[in-house]
Amino acid sequence: MNFLNRKIALKLTMIGVFLLLACQNENQYLDLIKLNSIVSDDLKNTSTKINYQGILINHRFETTVQDLEKVHTKNYLKEVYNKFRSEHYHTAASRSESEHIALPGPNALLEASKVVLVDFPYEKIENFNSLLLPEENYFNLDMVAADFDNFTVQDIHSNHLIIDQYYSQNLDYLVLKEIAQNPAIYDHLDAELQRVSRSEWSTYWCTMELSLRNGYGLVRASIAYTLAGVRARTSSSNYYADLNASDSRRDAYRHVLWNSLLANYYFTIVSKTMRLGFAELVTNARETTCGGPNEADAREMDYHNNFIGRDLWDQNTTYRTLLGIRVGLRKPSTSDLKEIARYRVDKRSCFIVKEHPDDVVFNYTVVETRQEILNMNATTIVYIRERIAPKLQRTQVSYDFSDCGGGSDSGFNEFVDINHIDGNTIDLDDPCVRRIYTTTFVSACFISKDANYNPY
Repeated sequence: MNFLNRKIALKLTMIGVFLLLACQNENQYLDLIKLNSIVSDDLKNTSTKINYQGILINHRFETTVQDLEKVHTKNYLKEVYNKFRSEHYHTAASRSESEHIALPGPNALLEASKVVLVDFPYEKIENFNSLLLPEENYFNLDMVAADFDNFTVQDIHSNHLIIDQYYSQNLDYLVLKEIAQNPAIYDHLDAELQRVSRSEWSTYWCTMELSLRNGYGLVRASIAYTLAGVRARTSSSNYYADLNASDSRRDAYRHVLWNSLLANYYFTIVSKTMRLGFAELVTNARETTCGGPNEADAREMDYHNNFIGRDLWDQNTTYRTLLGIRVGLRKPSTSDLKEIARYRVDKRSCFIVKEHPDDVVFNYTVVETRQEILNMNATTIVYIRERIAPKLQRTQVSYDFSDCGGGSDSGFNEFVDINHIDGNTIDLDDPCVRRIYTTTFVSACFISKDANYNPY
């Protein structure tokens, strides 16, 4: 990002702080003025007014109006990318590139986006991109208000899907240009992935084509897909290193966290629906169109846990409001999602004993296992292989008031009523009250054909 754009971003941050303070002190203030009425002259001088889907925009990106209006498909983006490559090599006069080459892969897109994203209003993702935002967990409302001419808070809320599409189109365009103009930095980043895992490469591109076809974009989708997948796999192997990666509690945790992170990392201004829809598209594609073969019960287990992961994110994400209008999301952190997912897996999951360790007569068939999963409560995480979750430790507290009664000579019973003694209420924090802690162990949920089976 050039110096002028950094200067603009910094000014927008300062404007954002001012607007938030103004809103807190006098809510009527933003009802009466346009959000972008104090946008700096620098931004006005570096933008061009365009009409995008019937909305006036202070357009400050290099993307042409014609490119903004194009539907982004894999073939179209490949043409754009190759045009940038040709321009670069023609200018550099280093070599001629007449042949069309494939689009850059996930690692190149991820690294290039770090350079470009500072010009966009998206929130920060932990350990990924650093943005000039007053609050890292929120998108930059003031940058949006500056770009979309004369928009009020209500306008942003009403047109958030168009706003998302506008930024997504520009993001695809600028990230591809960044990679094309710097081949020495990016060209080698995906070579190892292509060499080591052709199936993963194919799955990635199959998923990205579905993402483009359904309006989720390339770069937004690729960032969420890559970060969520890597972090869910790493976390599951760290927490459950001694468990098999397939159909166990480790696998259940990975699917729950994966879905939560896909929704958490996919950029939108205010839409939960788009984030959840993207997460569902990616994980369903993995089970069907874009993934390898999976037995029906294992696939049902994945569908079941994937849904719980999306619901977990949904339940822990609230809306950010301004003047009572939804203008953003308050998202959980990655560490919060890991903690919630792990608790749910270890304390509130259920083990279907598909393969009995002692007697095959008690084994479930694939059809039977799938049906048991379908019968399961929609909020209960399920797994069908390896060890059961440890027993849940529960501690209950009871209270001994025997030291509060003054003994039998005073006329009180040895144990007195908690609510009164000689007409006075006893506080549970009173020194005379003794706490008694009783710890019990509650078995984790399991389902088996063998009525006498104990999996512990």
